[in-house]
Amino acid sequence: MVLQQGRKVPVWGKALPNEKITVRFDGQTVSTTTAKNGKWMLYLAPMKANAAGQTLEVLGKTEKVKFNNILIGEVWLCSGQSNMHVPMWSKTPNYRAANGDKDVKAGVNPMIRIVSLEKRGIAKLPIEQQHIVWNPLNEKTGLPFSAVAFYFGQALYKQLKVPIGLVASNWPGTRIEPWTPQEGFNSVPELKQLAFEGNAKIPGTKEYKEQNAKAIQLYENWLKEYKKAVAAGKLPPLPPEYPAELRYLRGNLQPSSIYNKMIHPLVPFAFRGVIWYQGCSNIYNGYDGPMYAYKMQALLNGWREVFKQPDMPFYFVQLAPFRYGKKDPYKLPVTWEAQHSFAQKNRDTQVKMAVINDVGDYDDIHPRDKKTVGNRLALLALRYTYNKKEIKADSPELKKWQIKGNQVILDFDFVEKWIAKGEVKHFEVAGKDQIWQPATMKVQGKTLLISSEKVNAPVMLRYMWHHTVTGNLFNEAGLPLGTFRCGTIPVK
Repeated sequence: MVLQQGRKVPVWGKALPNEKITVRFDGQTVSTTTAKNGKWMLYLAPMKANAAGQTLEVLGKTEKVKFNNILIGEVWLCSGQSNMHVPMWSKTPNYRAANGDKDVKAGVNPMIRIVSLEKRGIAKLPIEQQHIVWNPLNEKTGLPFSAVAFYFGQALYKQLKVPIGLVASNWPGTRIEPWTPQEGFNSVPELKQLAFEGNAKIPGTKEYKEQNAKAIQLYENWLKEYKKAVAAGKLPPLPPEYPAELRYLRGNLQPSSIYNKMIHPLVPFAFRGVIWYQGCSNIYNGYDGPMYAYKMQALLNGWREVFKQPDMPFYFVQLAPFRYGKKDPYKLPVTWEAQHSFAQKNRDTQVKMAVINDVGDYDDIHPRDKKTVGNRLALLALRYTYNKKEIKADSPELKKWQIKGNQVILDFDFVEKWIAKGEVKHFEVAGKDQIWQPATMKVQGKTLLISSEKVNAPVMLRYMWHHTVTGNLFNEAGLPLGTFRCGTIPVK
């Protein structure tokens, strides 16, 4: 495996109660004593990157366990739904990375170690163990591995030249709520109903005690009436329905259920940070709209809390263009806006968004260009986590806007020069009548001037506000301008 450099590394397990445990690794010897339940945890002091395989020894009273060929470097958790799961190569032509087989062959690297949590499942409460296997990245192990994670790891190694560890935990077709620990829901006031519903199912919580007390009283009253009816020779009443507050959702929809099985067993492993690619199911299987920003906040807060890393870097992918049904072509741009809002709110805490509106496929929710996605996530990590200030990693961000005459004047951060690949057609403006009209764009240095011959007095502007549009306006680093809207409707 790879252990994280430059931070305390937890090592934990179970043994006999009150047993002395000693861990030896990288010249360190650290000891602790197990608790009454046999659990123990200790920490290795921060270590420097080391590409030479070492042995980690865990010694108990009568038992010794050895872990061989351990490197020290940078370790990332790579999670989400199907677009994070899409492998480098599979038998399904539209569910694999473009040129994935060739890139795996060229990217073989024993200094990159990978894990895939393939035993997918859910749990009603957090579990402590999940069987995983670390492998060096080679032609055999690389083909079924997450393509986004593969390209992310390749780009990191190229720049950092230290061992890279990639832990992939993903599940196609899943919403964000099942990946979120209860701590996350509890931290976001806008999700108080989700927080209540989750706490009601966790033994020991205030909500659990209250709801079960109500349920006990409900069934005791029913049983009393049932006995009375039987004794009187009458038909007994039907039992009450099981309380909704205590009922679990089916399959993998229950909030925290996937976290309990596929993330919690990794806690508190020392990761440098997280890359995340998810959101399609929160459009398709129950549309969240602006609420998705709060759910992303809950995921971030929860993972940072359980891993005890309040500054854990979190780099995520904004969804690609795709035809999300015919009835409402604006569900995707509203979700884009929610993702952007979340990124902006947390921008000073190593939370950044990779815009990929130039590499989508309108008819395939799994676009095959995963190299661009992984590389853009790596740019963000290199710039903001590894302090490579010479690297340009951000897509253009709207800084301010103003209206002069029939023009909307837009100024941006993260752009020195605009590059258009073809005619830019996705700007629209509207006046007081709220009727959107296509607009033209003029470049004036870093500033964009937007206008339409059909709107003399614009009050609103939007860019790429449709699910089947492709971004073709870039900054000098080749990073695309993302969806946004600005302006207000005058109150009469």
